[in-house]
Amino acid sequence: MSDKRIGDYEKLLKHLDCSPQNFLMLGNSIKSDILPVLELGGFGGHIPYRITWSHEQHDQRVEHDHFVALKSIDGILNYL
Repeated sequence: MSDKRIGDYEKLLKHLDCSPQNFLMLGNSIKSDILPVLELGGFGGHIPYRITWSHEQHDQRVEHDHFVALKSIDGILNYL
């Protein structure tokens, strides 16, 4: 997805016929990969990358029952 806002995720979920509570987004951007999905009721796993665009910076701690901070992608296996 080139745009990752709430409405864009809503369209994707509708296209996939997937309810948000059955959707997990893994990504390196808390701002565009994780927060919109959490707001819809989905799950998000943040996998940091050494380079993040300045407009994707999010310095606040994420406190959410559906959020997990990972060190690498294989860390999600502990949550599935």
